[in-house]
Amino acid sequence: MTLNSVVDRAWEVSKRHWGALVGIYFIGGVIGSIPSSAIQSEKYFVFLAELAKGNLEGAEAAQAAMADANPNFVGIIVAYILAIVLSTIVSLVLFKYIHKILADKDISDFTQILKDAIKIAPMAFVKSLLYGLVCALGMVFFLLPGIYLAVRLYFVMYISAIHPELTIEETFKKSWKMTDGRFLQLFGYGIVSGLIAMSGLLLCCVGIYFTVPVAYVMMGETYNQILEEMGEDIDDEEPLVAANNEIQ
Repeated sequence: MTLNSVVDRAWEVSKRHWGALVGIYFIGGVIGSIPSSAIQSEKYFVFLAELAKGNLEGAEAAQAAMADANPNFVGIIVAYILAIVLSTIVSLVLFKYIHKILADKDISDFTQILKDAIKIAPMAFVKSLLYGLVCALGMVFFLLPGIYLAVRLYFVMYISAIHPELTIEETFKKSWKMTDGRFLQLFGYGIVSGLIAMSGLLLCCVGIYFTVPVAYVMMGETYNQILEEMGEDIDDEEPLVAANNEIQ
């Protein structure tokens, strides 16, 4: 596995599926803005209404009211929880979609991908939460342990999307095994994918909706190439019925 082979393959596949990849990522971005929007949503709509009517004085007054508004903390908490749950579903959809396009599988039934993502979201959310907690605890100890754990558990969410039948322990162990002996290589790949993702900011920030999906496809291609190096076939998604039985 080389960086060139990963980037080339990710770029090639991304170009053929720009529309869907950008759409999924854009939806994720909108969902991520829910908490901040919830703080001032009512006054914001008043501001828009006054602006639409051409009432600049009313719009200015509404804008001033937004600045002075006291946040509704209960609403903010609810909004954050909703955003996290929905973001988990969007991430699962993105990873499942990437897995399919990298394997040249049928992606015509997008509704089924969404339904499957919703069904496995609760367990995936738990795995994601544990991943975040483990990395956060590592960061407490002088940063480096957190970086190490983040790289070693890099594929936890990707595996959660493809193999929901795996338990929490099995998911973490699979990522740990796949990244064994590859820390520096994957750390370097992570820096490169991050630079690619952030390069979109140079295009009036809009470009990030095109570059970030490429970085995610790089993750999927890295995953596939590691499996090939380990002498294993590229994973096939387990039937969701079996996965649901395990989760239950």
